[in-house]
Amino acid sequence: MITINDSTIEEIREIRHQISQKNDHDPYKLINYYLELQKEYEKQQKSHKK
Repeated sequence: MITINDSTIEEIREIRHQISQKNDHDPYKLINYYLELQKEYEKQQKSHKK
C-alpha cells in the first residue's frame, strides 16, 4: 500500500535520479551541479533581502 509519504519519497527519488542522469551519474559532476545550485540560491536570497 502506497501512502502519501511513500509517493513523496518516490517522487524525490525519481527527481534525484533525473538529476544524476543529467550529470552522467558522475559524482564530481553532481557535486558541481549542487554547488552551482547553492550559489544561485544564495544570489536569489540576497536579491530578495534588498
